[in-house]
Amino acid sequence: MTNIFKDSRRDLRERAFQTLFALEFG
Repeated sequence: MTNIFKDSRRDLRERAFQTLFALEFG
């Protein structure tokens, strides 16, 4: 269960970074 939670958190963080990048460079 912890593995899934970690993976989900990582995906969320990556998505947030991509959104920020798009907002700053878009």
